[in-house]
Amino acid sequence: MIDFLEVCRRALSGPLMPEKKFDLEQFYPALTQIVKKYGIQYDKENPVNQDDALADAIYEAAVDLLAEVGVYCLDTQRVIQFNREEVEEAIHQAPGPCWFGEGHERRLFKPRKPDDLTPSWCHVGSGVATSSEEIAFRTVEGYARISEADSVAVPSILYLRQTPVTSGSPVELLGAIQANTLARQALQQGGRPGLPILNFNSTAASAIGTIAASRPDFGARASDGWIVGFIAELKVDFGALNKIAYLTSWNASVGSQGAPILGGILWRPGGNRYNQCSLYHCRHFAHEGFISIDIPYGHKPVLLDITESLVGGGCQQPGYQPKYLLSHYQPGLYSWRTDDRELFLRSNRLSPDSNLFRLISSDTYTGQGTEG
Repeated sequence: MIDFLEVCRRALSGPLMPEKKFDLEQFYPALTQIVKKYGIQYDKENPVNQDDALADAIYEAAVDLLAEVGVYCLDTQRVIQFNREEVEEAIHQAPGPCWFGEGHERRLFKPRKPDDLTPSWCHVGSGVATSSEEIAFRTVEGYARISEADSVAVPSILYLRQTPVTSGSPVELLGAIQANTLARQALQQGGRPGLPILNFNSTAASAIGTIAASRPDFGARASDGWIVGFIAELKVDFGALNKIAYLTSWNASVGSQGAPILGGILWRPGGNRYNQCSLYHCRHFAHEGFISIDIPYGHKPVLLDITESLVGGGCQQPGYQPKYLLSHYQPGLYSWRTDDRELFLRSNRLSPDSNLFRLISSDTYTGQGTEG
């Protein structure tokens, strides 16, 4: 199986291509063709489908999509290509069960098969930002008191003594470290100090923030889990790859997160499911993940005039009093606010030629949202 260094080499030497061309001339045509080839339709009357043939078809379609499209590296503007044999080999050699937690809270997290009667893993919480350190503390303490919980996700924090936790700044590092400290203290007070945290580190947006907060001195443990996300659709950047380079060097347990957007270029649940499954396959290459986290978003962007609302990711753009919030499906989650529309749009890597860019850039935009 190809290793992570080979993935990095392909990110530096793969076919050069503008992002817009990757989206419109490579990803979208391939997805359209594969959707037609396999003919899978979403049945809203049967949301939990148990058809084994359907599962097999989605698997094959996802392998086809990844092998045909590859993964786009935003920083080099190159395509990381894989062939079908490499994809299938990586799937067959995927990591198996892994241990999380300490002491009485140590548990084996293992894959479950269809019709498996083994009780499922119970993970509680989310990385959505809280408006104060006290709320973050009480939230995690509440998670610890849920007796069924096998692991937790801890919230990110927005401010340190009224100072915004800003991505790339020293305050991000201090905020990420403080989030660790608060979480450990809260789990201790909740009576379960060994409970694993599986979303390290929700306050750190940058690679340097993640690396800085991963020292055991600051509460991180080898028995915890780190989250590294893909960018929609089938994209990575050096920030994510830098996190992987560091984490895999000491065998950290990585959770590979994919958040494909339902609507837009995926346009319907069938295309979204192929893409999600492709992200699951891709985690074995780009992220070397032990676990996979899928968060499909509804493509209903909403622009709101706000003054004080929560922002996901725990980081704010420096130098701006926030005014605009763009939210995909879950307000406040992985959103960014600023009173400079053009900065906001370009920072979210929206093409000036896209319908979404033109919509939000328009002075007549009402904030009611759009779909597709």
